[in-house]
Amino acid sequence: MNKPLRRLQKIKGGSFIISLPSEWVRQHGLTSGSELLVYNSGGSLKVVIPTQPNNARELELTDIEYTKYLLSSYYMQGVSQIRVYSKGVMGQEQKRELRNLQLSHAGLQVEEEGFDYIRFSVRAQEPKDIRAEVERFGSQILQLVRDLACAAAQPSKEMCEDIYTRCDQLLKNYRLIIRTLALGSQREFELNLGLPTKDLILYAVAVRDLGRTLTHIKNASQTLMKDEKGSSVLSNTLNLVSEMFERALRMFLTEQLDGVQEIRESMKKVEQLTAGDVNAGSDFAKSVVRLASYSVALMDDAVHKSIRV
Repeated sequence: MNKPLRRLQKIKGGSFIISLPSEWVRQHGLTSGSELLVYNSGGSLKVVIPTQPNNARELELTDIEYTKYLLSSYYMQGVSQIRVYSKGVMGQEQKRELRNLQLSHAGLQVEEEGFDYIRFSVRAQEPKDIRAEVERFGSQILQLVRDLACAAAQPSKEMCEDIYTRCDQLLKNYRLIIRTLALGSQREFELNLGLPTKDLILYAVAVRDLGRTLTHIKNASQTLMKDEKGSSVLSNTLNLVSEMFERALRMFLTEQLDGVQEIRESMKKVEQLTAGDVNAGSDFAKSVVRLASYSVALMDDAVHKSIRV
């Protein structure tokens, strides 16, 4: 297979030039003097035709839960202007629920509202060091797993509520990280995260797995709050899960795969311990197994990230 190689040429003044494929130029209606964006992308040089971002959306308010879901999705995918409208006067309870999204989405603000509409803008400060952000996010989740292990031994309403509240706060961080990755992939010249395409994809997959881990911790704390039955076995099992998670997170960040077999063996042990406990089959025991399975998923992400061709 012939490689599309082109020779770099040096011109007067010390600059370098390279010719563009004429077919590509004609296909996009470019001519001499057309402006192009040229920037560094994870060690490669990209040439992109400038475009205006399509970052405004309108939503008709029908079902409030569906509208909140779409608004959150638009936020996470990088939309910066979101207008929600209704065919009649918007109910105050519906407006209250929409306004409350400002508490769970970093940078989301009510810009303007009337009887039948409410318009949001996003003024978030997206982090540029995505590795450091994921490391910080993962470390906070790790502490939650450790605290859940402590709560499982001797549950109290206060401990469970604390875990639940911190999960909600971290879900806000999760949405901002997803937004950052979405913008970094679609508007790379505006938010250049300095990652190769493959790494960008795998960071998105890993953050999704971290988000699901967070959701299961939140659900487990809620279950424990209702039940309030302690279990030393499940507490010790969660300590094992925290070790699995810590090892998987480190593997993803460093691409050092020295803990793969240990995590796989630990997963089997978690399944054995939860099956042998008096609370086997309970919602909390099932959550413990799910948490362990997402540590395995994060390990898989690390393995995939480390393989380069």
